Amino acid sequence: MRRSSWSIVVVASAVVALGVALMLPGPAVLAAARTPDLSCPAKPFSADVLSGSDRDLSLVGRLAFSIAVGGRVTGTLRTAAGAVPVTGSVSGGSLRLVFHLRSGLRMTGVGVSKVPITDCAGLPRRGTATGPRHGDTGRWGYAIGG
Repeated sequence: MRRSSWSIVVVASAVVALGVALMLPGPAVLAAARTPDLSCPAKPFSADVLSGSDRDLSLVGRLAFSIAVGGRVTGTLRTAAGAVPVTGSVSGGSLRLVFHLRSGLRMTGVGVSKVPITDCAGLPRRGTATGPRHGDTGRWGYAIGG
């Protein structure tokens, strides 16, 4: 191959390599993709319905959950009667928890932190509860005294 042909091959290879490099995510994107979910260890939790048709209903146990990078919450409330699946979301300083009861009904807890939630210490420690039936309202607390 002549010298000019080699130059074209080298330049073409460099252009292809640069194009591939530009399509790859940068270090910040890769670091974020590797960031594990935030896992909050089991702590005492209670939710009490204070008014409505399910007045006096309480969920009491130890709540452990994870918060995915996008804000999705998944976890479990371990009660004396068994495990209750928990889903929800985090957005800014707001936390929403949904407790999926065996009856097929759901109880929801909402709380607001004074700061954006970036770690378990920044979680709200209390909030309002609704459900499992229409008109049921109450309150919840997480790691109170724990």
